Amino acid sequence: MKIKLIVCDLDRTLLKTDKSISERSVAAFEKCKPNGIMTAIATARSEWASKRICDILKPDVCILNSGGLVMYQGTELYKRMLSADTTDGIITELVNNPVVGDIAVATQDRYLVSYTSPPDHPDYANGIIYNFRKPLSVPTYKITAEVFGSKLGHEIAAKYPNCSYVSYIGELWGKFAHFEAEKMTALEAVLPRLGIIAAQVAAFGDDMVDLELIKRCGVGVAVENAIPEIKEAADEITGSNDENGVADWIEKNLLF
Repeated sequence: MKIKLIVCDLDRTLLKTDKSISERSVAAFEKCKPNGIMTAIATARSEWASKRICDILKPDVCILNSGGLVMYQGTELYKRMLSADTTDGIITELVNNPVVGDIAVATQDRYLVSYTSPPDHPDYANGIIYNFRKPLSVPTYKITAEVFGSKLGHEIAAKYPNCSYVSYIGELWGKFAHFEAEKMTALEAVLPRLGIIAAQVAAFGDDMVDLELIKRCGVGVAVENAIPEIKEAADEITGSNDENGVADWIEKNLLF
């Protein structure tokens, strides 16, 4: 079946390890549109942290906050957030647990952090230092925290309806979010608006948050640097993020 949409993770997939994007990758995205192929990004990043890349690529669809928010040509199509009560409950448990480290929270209009160290990249320079012992009393897209393993995160999430937890492979951090704030769920919600089905989508990823995209889209493509679970689930494996793997696959399979 002809591919009509590509959906691509950013960090460690489309972006190089230093978070730059190559001219070749930009060109591959740009060439999709004249070939009748729409483009999308699907990232755990917030609106603010994604802005630089969205401004460069100008994708048709932006799936942000791991699926908590979907923008289509500048219009909000899908949103899933943790309630204010759930947010405050989870944060209270985190700040009162001695084994929990730093916390970061994405609300509708702010990115709040507990740490004072400078960001490791300008894309994350929008963080506002916040004392999480004070209730937020607002809904949130996601709560990320250093939990030093996934068990505690799952135990906390299980106490709250509509809440899911994912630990980041190879990192000490985990993410709490609405259970429908998931990349594939968000994509399925907007596909009818685009007039296509999942079988017409090629998805690219590297980590567990990309697993359902890789498994359920028409073609699931893992970059060479992906974790083993993603490689095993993928239909194909392309070069690593530092080798322009996504651009290489697009050029060889979609641009004739």
